[in-house]
Amino acid sequence: MSAYNVELTADVPLCLQIKTGWIDGLSMDTCQSTAHEGVQGSLSMVIAVSQYLTIEEEMQISQQFQENTWRRNSQVMWSGIPREYAQRWADEREMQTLTTVMGPLMMPEHPLCLKKRKSPKQWSKYVKGASAVFAWHVSRGEKITVLSPPPPERFHPSGLTNYQAIEEPILKGKIGGNAVLRIEMVHPTVKGADNFSYQIWPVDETCTWIAKFGMPTLRKRCWRTVKMIPATKTIPGRGVEEGAVAPTQKRRPEEDVATARKEKKVTV
Repeated sequence: MSAYNVELTADVPLCLQIKTGWIDGLSMDTCQSTAHEGVQGSLSMVIAVSQYLTIEEEMQISQQFQENTWRRNSQVMWSGIPREYAQRWADEREMQTLTTVMGPLMMPEHPLCLKKRKSPKQWSKYVKGASAVFAWHVSRGEKITVLSPPPPERFHPSGLTNYQAIEEPILKGKIGGNAVLRIEMVHPTVKGADNFSYQIWPVDETCTWIAKFGMPTLRKRCWRTVKMIPATKTIPGRGVEEGAVAPTQKRRPEEDVATARKEKKVTV
């Protein structure tokens, strides 16, 4: 058994928990050397958030999520469909997207919103951090609803969207140590299917959707270009380094490090 206290709490911002020693005696090198999954999961969650947000930003976001407006098990994530479409779907069912729960923090005209004070690249990074915090709060509950195009091609083939690279690993407990009990899918772009949900994780029940709506003819989809998500790693004596690699891609030993650390784009 590990002697470390690795229980993350929703009452204290994630960045603050590691920087103030909330995770007692835990260092990044220790995380590498220990086999304790709880230690690795908790620290990986803190690292995932801290690479995108400052302590102050994460505190502000976490406080927003602590408000009475948070409705347990009523959150919606989306991938591969227009944001406006997903927001309208959620609003009509009194459910909450990231934009919903962020409230004034996502309203450009509101004084609390940082969008006008950040460059487009900085704002994108901020939203990625907010997505991670959002997913972590959702993982404290039982379920999440995800909107996407229908099977067989539900997600971006690169695997690099915010949902695939940031939110889903947290929802499944791969990062952070907590997992929702189930992930449910809805494909609102299919006529008559906007209120039909089925479980995709931990049990894949896609067959129930296909039995009712059939398998749509696969058409060549024009996926948008997405940037690679910076990945952090810990090197003893050197702290955390950042490189651009796909979440499911392992770096090859012969790969040029200087090239790997440049921002890459994947076009499909």
